[in-house]
Amino acid sequence: MYKKPIQIWRVIASVICVTVICYIGLNTLWVSMLGGTNFMVALSSRILKEMITPWIHMVVVWFILEGLSRVKLSRKF
Repeated sequence: MYKKPIQIWRVIASVICVTVICYIGLNTLWVSMLGGTNFMVALSSRILKEMITPWIHMVVVWFILEGLSRVKLSRKF
């Protein structure tokens, strides 16, 4: 999304990638390693949350990016 026009499909793709790779994959792996539980047990307890929160993230990211695109910031260094 760096220096690209803000489009809804870019927001959806980025949120889904972060959710699948980071939240479902890596965070579940780390929770299972630190907690000493089975990966599938940790995944089953986290999967419902990870099915709901990306929709909220998409809406929040969309509104933040739309708001930031309307603001012109000048750099004075």
